[in-house]
Amino acid sequence: MQVIIKRLLISLKQVFPIYSILLVFYPFMLGLFIEPDLFNPRNITINFVWISVFTIPVILSRNVTHHKLVTTLFFIVGFMETTHWIVLNSPITITSLLVISNTYAQEVQEFSSVMLSPKILLLLPIFYLFYKALKNTPKKKEKLNNRLFVWLIGAFSILFITETAIHGRLIRKGVPNIAKTTFSFIEKIQLFKKALKDHKPRNLKEITSKIPEHKQTTVIIIGESNSRRHMSIYGAKENTSPKLLNRNDIVIYNDVVSPFSTTIRSVLTILTQTNLEKEVDILKNIDVIDVFHSAKFKNHWISNQCPIGVWDNQITEFSKKSDYNEFVNMTASSSFEATYTPSYDEKLIAPFKKVLDNDNKKKLIVLHMIGNHMSYSKRYPNQFNQFEGDGSEQSNTKAEYKNSLLYTDYIVDSIFTLLDEQSKVDPNHIISALYISDHGENVYDYKNQIGHGYSKSVPKVNVEVPFVVWLSKGFKTYFEEKSAQIKSNQNLPYVSDDLFHSLIDISGIKTSYLDTTRSIFHRGFNDKRKRILCDGNDYDLK
Repeated sequence: MQVIIKRLLISLKQVFPIYSILLVFYPFMLGLFIEPDLFNPRNITINFVWISVFTIPVILSRNVTHHKLVTTLFFIVGFMETTHWIVLNSPITITSLLVISNTYAQEVQEFSSVMLSPKILLLLPIFYLFYKALKNTPKKKEKLNNRLFVWLIGAFSILFITETAIHGRLIRKGVPNIAKTTFSFIEKIQLFKKALKDHKPRNLKEITSKIPEHKQTTVIIIGESNSRRHMSIYGAKENTSPKLLNRNDIVIYNDVVSPFSTTIRSVLTILTQTNLEKEVDILKNIDVIDVFHSAKFKNHWISNQCPIGVWDNQITEFSKKSDYNEFVNMTASSSFEATYTPSYDEKLIAPFKKVLDNDNKKKLIVLHMIGNHMSYSKRYPNQFNQFEGDGSEQSNTKAEYKNSLLYTDYIVDSIFTLLDEQSKVDPNHIISALYISDHGENVYDYKNQIGHGYSKSVPKVNVEVPFVVWLSKGFKTYFEEKSAQIKSNQNLPYVSDDLFHSLIDISGIKTSYLDTTRSIFHRGFNDKRKRILCDGNDYDLK
C-alpha cells in the first residue's frame, strides 16, 4: 500500500510540478491576501484542471522546448495578474480594462509609483519561481510511475471542461480568469467601445448662477435598492441607521417614491428633464450635467457600479459627459457578474475626497453606490455583520439586507462628515448634499417575494425610497429662506423623477428649464400631483 501511495505522489508531482504550481497560484494567493472577500474556491479547481492540460503532454513527450513554452506561458499570465493585483488591488476584469483605458495617464502614473515603491518586491517571487520552473525540466530517462493515474487526471480535466462547455458556461465557469476576461472582451468589444465613447455636455443659453462669487458644491449620492421600510431613521425596529439617527444636521424626507423599479430607468429619469408625464428619449433630453456645465460647474461622476453590462451601459454613456469620471468597481466583467462579487462602497471615499479638495470653484459631484443590491451578503465587510438570522433562508436573507443597510448608513454618514469638515475649513463654502436611492427593494415584505421585479402592479415597497438632505452652514446663511423651506417640505409627497428640478433649485441656478412647481425644495412646489407610476397605477390609492 505504501508503495502505491508513494507512486501516486510521484505522479502528482510530475503532473503538477511544484514551481509551476506556485507560478500559477502566486497571484491567486496574493489576491487572497489583498482582498480575501474576492476569494472564489472554484478557481482552485479550474487552475489545476488547466495546468494538467498543459503539463501532461510535456511529461508524456519529455520535450524540453515544450516545457519551456508552457513555463513561459505560466510566467506571462502570473506576471500580468500579479502586477494587476499590486497596482489595482483587484483581479483582471473587463471593467479594469475599461478603467485603465479610460484613465490611462492616471493609471500609468499609479503604475510608475508602485514600481518605485517597496511593492515592487512582490514581483520578485514571480521571477524566482519562473527561473526554478525552467530549471525543473522533464528528464528523458525518468519513467512515469503510474501512467494510469496520469491518464485519470487528464480524463477528469477533459470531463470538467466538456461538462461546462455542454451547459454553455465554459467561458463563465470553466476557464482561468485571464482567459475568461479575454474571451468576454472579444465578445463585448462593441459594447466596450460604446461605453468608452466620449459624450459632450450641451452648452445651454441663458443659464447663470445666483451666487457667482462663492465657492459652491452640490453632491448627489445615488443609492441602490434601498427600502426605507427597513431603515431605523424611518421607524424600522432594528437600528439599521445608527449614525444618521445621531445627526442633527440632516433633513429626512418621509414620503418619496421612485418612478420606476429598475436602476437604469430610475437613474436616467431622475437626472434628466423627462418625467412620468413627459417621456422623451433620455439620452437626447436635457439633463443635470448639461445644466450644471452651462452654469460653469465642473461635473464629476464617481461610481461603484459596474460600467459594462445590460443594466449599466446607458448610465456609463451618460456619465461620460462629466468633466471627470471614475469607476472604482473592478471586481466584475459585467453588471450581472457584479451582483455576485463584493466591491464595497467605501471605495468611493478616496476619489470623493480628491475631487472635494480640488481647486474648482463650483462643482457637481455624483456618487453612484452599489448600495444594497443583491446579493446582499456581498455588500458589506465582515465588521458590519451584526444582524443574524435564525438559520432559515428567509431570515438569513433579511439579516443580510439589514447588514447592508447598516453599511450604507456608515458610508452616507462618512460623506456628510467629510462635507462638514470641508465647511469648517471654509465657512462661506455653500454645500448641499442629497442621498436618494434609485428604487426600493422587496425583502419578503410583499407576497413572500424578494428583489425589485414585479408582474403587473408595482409593490409599494419597490418604490419607497429614502431621501436625506445635508446643508452646510454656508448654505444656511446664504439661503436662509430656502433652508427653512427645505425643512418645511419634508413631509410632502414627492416622486424622484422631478429631482432634475430640485437639484437646479437647491443649487441656485437660474434657468428656464427649472419648473419650481416640481421642486420639493421650493415654496411653490405642487404637492397635489397624482403619483401615477410606471405601472400606470396611482401609488397613493394602492
